[in-house]
Amino acid sequence: MVSPRTSKSKDYKALPPDELLAQVNSSPTLLGMAVGKQGTPILHRQVALIEFANAQVMEEVLQSTDLKNFVVRRLGDTVLMIDHERREDLVKLLTKRGYEPRILTN
Repeated sequence: MVSPRTSKSKDYKALPPDELLAQVNSSPTLLGMAVGKQGTPILHRQVALIEFANAQVMEEVLQSTDLKNFVVRRLGDTVLMIDHERREDLVKLLTKRGYEPRILTN
């Protein structure tokens, strides 16, 4: 399991979500939308998704918490794919910061 990177050395609060994720995540596969070459479908296994009411809420949570350290890929303006093995840690983080997530299961 990958340990989270800390953001203490830089101020990420002024960055938009795409730039924020680009600063924290070094793998080029993590950046941009999930689209296969020439429209081929992509099947993701063993992932967790976090969906926000709107893009502004997602930006606020990314900038005010360490959510950026859990992101595997951005899937859209309001959806992020996160490391499924760290789901419980993320729930604790969000709850502690006042964001009470609603958890859906299969």
